[in-house]
Amino acid sequence: MRNDEQVTIAYAAVEVRRPDRWRDFVDAITGGDARVDWNAARRSRALRVTEGPRDDLVALGLAWQDEAAYRDALARIAATGAMLETIEAEGAARAIRCADPAGNVLDLLLAEVTEPGDGSWPIGHVALASPSPEPLVDFYEAAIGLRLNERMRGRVGPLDLRGGFLGSPARHHCLAVLNVPGRRRLHHIEFEAPEVADVVGMRARAKAAKVPISLELGRHALPDGTVSFYAHTPSGFEIEVGAGMGAGVEGPAPEGPMPSVWGHELTLPARLRVMGALALQKAGL
Repeated sequence: MRNDEQVTIAYAAVEVRRPDRWRDFVDAITGGDARVDWNAARRSRALRVTEGPRDDLVALGLAWQDEAAYRDALARIAATGAMLETIEAEGAARAIRCADPAGNVLDLLLAEVTEPGDGSWPIGHVALASPSPEPLVDFYEAAIGLRLNERMRGRVGPLDLRGGFLGSPARHHCLAVLNVPGRRRLHHIEFEAPEVADVVGMRARAKAAKVPISLELGRHALPDGTVSFYAHTPSGFEIEVGAGMGAGVEGPAPEGPMPSVWGHELTLPARLRVMGALALQKAGL
């Protein structure tokens, strides 16, 4: 972690109903290079997968390396009224569990985030789904201490999207909060490939394996700039495989629709899923 990143993603923990399908899926979209810990291993910036009924995010780990910054963050979080519970976490000098305003479980760690040296592709960012993203964006900026680098407001395909992208001066976002429709807390997790060529190669591999693609290969507009594609997981949320994310912005966060420079076409199956989720949302289901 760079010294201008006070807080970063330590891990994302998910429960999945079919771990066997997940192993095939991860191999098909990353060649097995994604940093996924199956039950036991505990690497930094990893997706932690356990078998369970939720098919969704069960905990998001956030890490601080500076003790003073960590204490300040805990004080700000407590001031929001969140309940703080001490937990045990391997490799952490201190660990506190709480929930964000939407009820997402957060593990707040005083711990060093280091690369494991195995060449695996780490989690680059996590995107949460919420019908009311503004309170969550405010919480992660004001209480957690992430930097709001961009606000999203505009129409993308059939969706009127709102939300925010939070990171640091060094990174456009490690966390996004968007009002995408659906029944899950998690919209997507991105694995960060070393090079754009790796992303292009993995899209070809995924196509050969007949992986369901949601957004085709494309590049997000600056200041993000990531080249990526999105695949639909066996659990119903998305995995993005990307490379080339830009740095944060100086001054107030810009606001816009964040169109892609090229690509990222919504596939027909994904469009049908979105329309179905919108219909359920309008029906109040």
